[in-house]
Amino acid sequence: MDKLEKEVIQVTKELVVKFIEAGRVSPANFNEVFRQTYSVVSDTILHSTKDNSLKNDAKVKADSSNETHTK
Repeated sequence: MDKLEKEVIQVTKELVVKFIEAGRVSPANFNEVFRQTYSVVSDTILHSTKDNSLKNDAKVKADSSNETHTK
C-alpha cells in the first residue's frame, strides 16, 4: 500500500466517523457509505494529483522554453 492509498483510507475513515457522529451512517448502511466515500475521495485525490502533475509538466516545459528563448 503506497502513501497515497493510505491517505485516501485515512481521509475516508475520518469522513465516515463524522457521518456516524452526525447520525447519517448506521451499522446497516456503513458498508455502502464507506465504499462510496472511499470512491469519491480516491477519485478526487487521484484527479488532483494527475492535474498537478500535468501542471508541473507544463510549467517545466514553459520554463525550458523561456530559457531557450532568452539565451
